[in-house]
Amino acid sequence: MAASNKQLSSRSLFKLTIESVAGLQSSYMPFVDNGGLFMPGTAKQRIGDEVFVMLRLPDCQEWLPSLARVVWKTPEGAQNGLVAGIGVQFVNPDDSASEKIQNMLSGLGSDQDHCDSETAPSLTL
Repeated sequence: MAASNKQLSSRSLFKLTIESVAGLQSSYMPFVDNGGLFMPGTAKQRIGDEVFVMLRLPDCQEWLPSLARVVWKTPEGAQNGLVAGIGVQFVNPDDSASEKIQNMLSGLGSDQDHCDSETAPSLTL
């Protein structure tokens, strides 16, 4: 069933550029089903909220669109100096962003394979 325009417009959009594989490793949440990413910031979302994520991986020029769900939240001013932000879970198990992240972190394929625009879906918001 397709989401209505009202449902789509109520979801937040996040853009995240990850500049290095080391940065990707520190942001990736492998313990989350379908994979997930921690996104630093002071987002107002709550656990369970769905969000759109536009992700740019290291050495890639394209933005990868993905639907995600908030599964983790570290509030501003958290103990032990933890960085504020949200952890998101990729909703679709066949998500190309999740697949490209896993391939990049495992060292599968070449750098160009991770950035191949022909395998990435386009999304206009």
